[in-house]
Amino acid sequence: MPEEIVNFSVHKFTGAGNDFVLIDDRENRFSDDWYATITPLLCNRFHGIGGDGLMVLRSSDRFDFRMHYLNSDGSLAGMCGNGARCLSEFFFLLTGTDRARFETRSGEYFAERKGTAQVALSLIKPFDFADVPGQDSETCYVNTGTQHLVVKVSGLDEIPVETDGRKLRYSEFAHSKGGSNVNFIEITGPGSLRIRTYEKGVEGETLACGTGTVAAAFAAFRKGWIAQPIVQVTVKSGSLLTVYLQDRPILEGPADYLFSSHLSLQKNSKGDLSFLHRLP
Repeated sequence: MPEEIVNFSVHKFTGAGNDFVLIDDRENRFSDDWYATITPLLCNRFHGIGGDGLMVLRSSDRFDFRMHYLNSDGSLAGMCGNGARCLSEFFFLLTGTDRARFETRSGEYFAERKGTAQVALSLIKPFDFADVPGQDSETCYVNTGTQHLVVKVSGLDEIPVETDGRKLRYSEFAHSKGGSNVNFIEITGPGSLRIRTYEKGVEGETLACGTGTVAAAFAAFRKGWIAQPIVQVTVKSGSLLTVYLQDRPILEGPADYLFSSHLSLQKNSKGDLSFLHRLP
């Protein structure tokens, strides 16, 4: 049986250090299962392009587009704030528009371009806010389209995010929520904080997390750790994101296009996929 070759284009974006592989599939060439299969291959940082996840631009009957997002391990995710801002910027570049309403697995969202490679995203109303049983009062939980634990700490740079984050991510409480990202935050002012995030699906620390940034700002304001509803959040990459706390919080920050490439994948008789190693 001859090997099947699939050709397609990919595009690399980064949102405040959260990096993603993007594919324009508004013609619905490929199935969701196919994307689940190729995502670990594309997002591998040593043998692929590398990324925290795959964002697929799909067509929608009711909205400007549908966002299909997978974590780097190929698992489905409901929402990714920085990824959604990158996908919106991708849509703006493709269409010449500067506003978009789109659908995801976790609901309907609105994005607006605020300047060159600067995108503001309106998220859903945070819900399920609660303290975490068995933890101190400086650990809480909230869903901002994705599940998040928020832990207030001192000395953020010294926190072992990989080990402490993994422990909380796989805790009984997180399991009861279907899994959870873990955000360690340090308050730096009445309207500012720093954050480091352990992300499920990536299973490690990432340079930024959009929904985690909103969860951190929301939790800090609700707990009285900060006093201002406009929150400046510095992420691991050093980038600054702004959260406007309102009924549907707004996340604003950079969404940068990096490069595009044409790829060829080959499928052997066993159905295994690999990159076709040949020069153009």
